[in-house]
Amino acid sequence: MLNYGLYPALSQLVEDLRDRAGNRLRIVFQVENRLDRYHPIAEHQIYAVVRQACENSLKHAQASTLFIEGRLRETDVQLTVRDDGIGFELLSQPDLLNLLQQNRFGLAGMYERAELINARLSLFTAPGKGTSISLRWIPADLNEDDIQFLMS
Repeated sequence: MLNYGLYPALSQLVEDLRDRAGNRLRIVFQVENRLDRYHPIAEHQIYAVVRQACENSLKHAQASTLFIEGRLRETDVQLTVRDDGIGFELLSQPDLLNLLQQNRFGLAGMYERAELINARLSLFTAPGKGTSISLRWIPADLNEDDIQFLMS
């Protein structure tokens, strides 16, 4: 679905998640229906971060509701995946190295993908408080050198 853009791909992801989760998880999708297109590498990385955050929630959170919300604009992308699940304790400030040391490979991959496109990823969680993962990306922050590096 990424061939058609980030919004259609996210919409399809939500439908797939709803099919898999059945009645055990309510999924709320609140992203404005915009058909703005971004560099294909950025769209792929953003989609992969959102997909991984959703997969983590399905697998670990024991949540009753999963929210996927945000905006896709020409000037920026802001997406948040949050749940009302069990949350978890972070042993240190979340960054790529610390997450790898804690065997949190899905989260580490999200940070790595965000770094590849110069996006900012924020993680908020605590035991009993659910988890929220937010990604903010500004298209102007992906320059030609980054694109050449990612394509090599």
